[in-house]
Amino acid sequence: MLELVWCIPSLKLNGAGRGRNRPVIVPPEILNAPLRRPGGGTGDSFQSAQPFNSKPEYKMMHISTPPSPMGRPADLKLSQMLSKLDLIFAGKIEDLVIYRVLSVYFKEADSQIYFDAMMEAIFKNMLLDPSNAVPICKYLYILSRDQSKGHSIRSTFYKYLQNYYNDKYTIWKNQGNDCFKNFVNFFAAATHHNRNVFIAPFHELVNAILEFAFILSSCLDSYAEIKLYSLLVIRYSQYTSMPNSKEEIPDINVNMQKFQEVKNAARLKLSRGTCKDPKSTLWLMMVLESNCSHPVAQTFYTEGLGKEDVNNFQTDVLNIQLPREDFKMFDISHIESILTLV
Repeated sequence: MLELVWCIPSLKLNGAGRGRNRPVIVPPEILNAPLRRPGGGTGDSFQSAQPFNSKPEYKMMHISTPPSPMGRPADLKLSQMLSKLDLIFAGKIEDLVIYRVLSVYFKEADSQIYFDAMMEAIFKNMLLDPSNAVPICKYLYILSRDQSKGHSIRSTFYKYLQNYYNDKYTIWKNQGNDCFKNFVNFFAAATHHNRNVFIAPFHELVNAILEFAFILSSCLDSYAEIKLYSLLVIRYSQYTSMPNSKEEIPDINVNMQKFQEVKNAARLKLSRGTCKDPKSTLWLMMVLESNCSHPVAQTFYTEGLGKEDVNNFQTDVLNIQLPREDFKMFDISHIESILTLV
């Protein structure tokens, strides 16, 4: 398998993601609003989130490492809470288990430091294993609808997403291809699931999806790489034809030249006849069918790919499991139709 870092000669890795002109992938107003107190209103109980173009604050350290100095009650509480998060980073587990872990942490968090530590844990571990990325992003969205602390978790999530996106080439260079692709998987899950799935994501996130597809288009050696690349291209096509929060088709400046360049990688792969399995061929065929004006005819690919893979593109089957007794805790009436109460 080719090393990704050699596939794009034009990449400049030294100092990538640094400087004042770093791209913004989510509107700054999402982050700049004052954070709410746990009891409502605004104030100093939660630190205001910094704009995306501020210096990243996360530290690349082992998540279970306790804060220093230790011994104070607040430090011990944070360390104990973080240790409970380890369960959702230990391989694929049931969705409701993930919800319980995240919701308990969310309820016990009483200052901004807990949300920063939570996101640091999630993002660092997603670089190692993104197998629970989809349910984590779904439930973070549910928690963000909470009236008292929801804005805190939402703004912190996007702050870390922006920071890691800006440092994507540093992750690629220092931590390797696998960690980079794991982050792309998590970014795709965050874009697709951490939102009201009936409207398009922020157009900055949509453009970032195309950028990742462009990066991966030069390295389509394995089935996993082809699937991830195809997922990004197809979703980009889907997002550009979805309504926004005002129920209008979003004003996304579709970069058709770059979109076609990304799709050319699929054409080249198919024309050379180098696909190693039928599923890879089907994914690339879906890429060629994507055109930013109407959805891919997914039903033609269900038999070959399986329902689970094809369901990645169907909004109406992106069900979120939620305990019945917790339904009224969050402002989620706008997505009731995709909730499965248990």
